[in-house]
Amino acid sequence: MQLIKQLLRINYIRNHFLRFGWNGLIFYVKQLFISRKKEIKFKHKEYKYPLYLRAESSDIQTFYQVLFNQEYNIKLEFKPNVIIDLGANIGLSSVFFANKFPESKIIALEPEKNNYDMLLKNTKNYQNIVIYHNAIWHKHADLSIKDNNLGEWGYSVMESTHENQDNVKTLTMIDLINIHQITQIDILKIDIEGSEIELFQSNFEQWLPITKVIIIELHDWLRKGCSKQFFSTLVNYDFVLSHKGENIICYLNS
Repeated sequence: MQLIKQLLRINYIRNHFLRFGWNGLIFYVKQLFISRKKEIKFKHKEYKYPLYLRAESSDIQTFYQVLFNQEYNIKLEFKPNVIIDLGANIGLSSVFFANKFPESKIIALEPEKNNYDMLLKNTKNYQNIVIYHNAIWHKHADLSIKDNNLGEWGYSVMESTHENQDNVKTLTMIDLINIHQITQIDILKIDIEGSEIELFQSNFEQWLPITKVIIIELHDWLRKGCSKQFFSTLVNYDFVLSHKGENIICYLNS
């Protein structure tokens, strides 16, 4: 058993080097020695500016999903102009898109304050990323943040019944379309911890037909009915489905 563990660790270290070279090895070592209260700085030629992750947090798992495994690196037959990142977390997906598609405009929303602060830090040097400290919703409302004890990537939102300074304002898809004068959404990335129910429940008739690609993670394990609502809405539109990692990829037939 001990030998197996050692071999797995060697292979794990090897994969870091194969993916990111010496920068990957440095990142691996930093995880071992940097305390929780500090941040890990990551640099690599694939990304124009350094990235910052909170040590011993779900930022690390997000890094492996988004940048190491490249779960948003999907096949496209066109160059996207408008990308909307719903549930941007600390900005790794937005940064990935910004470097892969430098001529695109990326609009990112993150409701949780500490995540938003990291989102700001990771995206502030990118002129093509616009960020909002808001939650996406089907209507205007005040929402409260719910900690699901899943780490920094597991916060969800719910409608608040009373005023609270920690509440977050919502934006709708129509708000984003009007603010940015959008006529077509090329990529819509959705990772919103169960709020996909509200997003696909109502007021989708204007934005869904102009969306070419949807990348979504569904959260039925967190909130019952996410998949049912999503697919019952999508069935009325001509999308072709595939998947990559935890995400369902939906391509609009043109």
